[in-house]
Parts: sequence; C-alpha cells; structure tokens
Amino acid sequence: MAKTNSLQGMSIADLEKHIARRRGEIQKLSRERAKLKSRMDKIDSRITAMGGSVDGETAGRVSRGKSLVATLEEVLRRAGKPLPVGALVEGALDAGYQSSSPQFRSIVNQALIKARGKFESVERGVYGLQKPVKEE
Repeated sequence: MAKTNSLQGMSIADLEKHIARRRGEIQKLSRERAKLKSRMDKIDSRITAMGGSVDGETAGRVSRGKSLVATLEEVLRRAGKPLPVGALVEGALDAGYQSSSPQFRSIVNQALIKARGKFESVERGVYGLQKPVKEE
C-alpha cells in the first residue's frame, strides 16, 4: 500500500504553522533533555564517588578495604579460638565486610579452603588460624 504524504495539499501558511509547532516541540524536548542530563550528571558523580563506573558497561568492583581472607583472619584472632563457618560469616559482616551475595556462606567456605597456610580445619565446618610451624 502506498503511503500518502500528509503535507501535500497544505497551503504555505499551514506548512509554516506546522514547522513552527515542530520547532516548539523540539525546544521543549531540548529543555527536558538538558534537565535530565543535569540529573544524570549528578547521579554519575555519586556513583563515581562510591567507586563505581559510569561508562555504561560493567560497574567494576568497589574497593572494600580489607580482603575477605584478611577479614576472616581478624575475626579468628579476635575470637582467640576456632569458629564454625556460620560464626565466621557473621563476624566478617560485623567487622564491616560487605557482600550482597546470597551465597556468602559458600564464598567464605571457599576462601577458607583456598587460603592454604592461613586456616586449618579443626573439625567439619570449624576453622581456626593455622599454627606456625616450629623449626628445631
């Protein structure tokens, strides 16, 4: 089906009104865009201040200060005794470590297992700091 041109048959005065109306819409949209851009710039600066990225791609990781392993070491040192994984999870969060993972307990388990030489399994699900090897 052929498209009909809605501007055909319009008088010059009607065309000028149509153009003026379009220009008015463009100005209105430009002002709205400027307001939104200003708002986006403020949001971008807040994201950047929090350590995020605003390039439209992956935001990257926010620096947490201490690593999870260092936080777990600190929790075990303060406790002075081996702790179950659940207590280590709570201790890490209480110490200020931030995680939004619903599997944070599993992440703690993996960190305890992977950090060879720092932690030892005292019994199933209970970890302590590895004792230094005494040289004789």
